[in-house]
Amino acid sequence: MPKTKKTNSELIIDILRSGQTLKLSEITAMIYEISGKNVKMTDISSQLSRLSDENKKEIGFLIKRQKTEEGNYAYTLVKEALDMIPEEMYDLTRKTGKGRFTLADAIHKYPKIKKHVGESPVKAPRQAKKREEQPAAEANADRQMQYDDVDFKDMFKKLIEAGIKVDVNITVRFS
Repeated sequence: MPKTKKTNSELIIDILRSGQTLKLSEITAMIYEISGKNVKMTDISSQLSRLSDENKKEIGFLIKRQKTEEGNYAYTLVKEALDMIPEEMYDLTRKTGKGRFTLADAIHKYPKIKKHVGESPVKAPRQAKKREEQPAAEANADRQMQYDDVDFKDMFKKLIEAGIKVDVNITVRFS
């Protein structure tokens, strides 16, 4: 069943796909015109802040934020990204999803956007760390031996004398 209502993020992307440089107030007004949603400017500002931050959303590499003379921000989509289809751009706003179009996919399909992305924005997929097979009792015994061999009082004294701040959290478990 096709989705009919668009999220604010999707509406913002649709508006930026015009290629224009737009201020927050203009984007908010356009969202109201397109969707009929009475949205708050602070909500759209927050959404734009997240969307244009490449550390939070992959699409952030493709949305440029510039300060205007009035001290506000204006947003624009880089021209190299205008060739992308909307669904691909929507996927760049998501962190997960089966078959999601990623930034790596975008760079492969649209090589011109690479200049906006930088050297290595695409993180390598996480590799699951394999634990060594060791019985729990044996692992706990090894850990206990490590703690027994350390004179904590002496170690803390030396650290404090060296001017290093020491915070200690202790967890006690009874079995």
